[in-house]
Amino acid sequence: FWTDDKFAKEVQRKGDLLMKRLDGIADKYNKDLVRSKGRGMMCGLEFATGELAKTVTEYAFDRKLVIETSGSGDQVVKCLMALVIKAEDLMAGLDILEEATDKAIKEMRDKADKAVA
Repeated sequence: FWTDDKFAKEVQRKGDLLMKRLDGIADKYNKDLVRSKGRGMMCGLEFATGELAKTVTEYAFDRKLVIETSGSGDQVVKCLMALVIKAEDLMAGLDILEEATDKAIKEMRDKADKAVA
């Protein structure tokens, strides 16, 4: 670990990958609804409400991804993984997070459409 910078570079690479994927998820939606935040491997998605973030975590949990919320209103879905996580496991988890986000936002919009109609 301390003999070279291989581990540090690998952590940096995974952090960059994580942020790129979170940016991609957030960029599909209005910034008032969801945005990515954080640095390195301490990142997450900040949602407009804690209720929306909770729905995302519930959908993720249904797919066997344990992920938590934080923030003053529990509005941030935070990614906390081991620094030694394999890149393919990281990507699989992010796939689940993206699907859960898409599903939760679609459900929220469907409810809003029904309320207007």
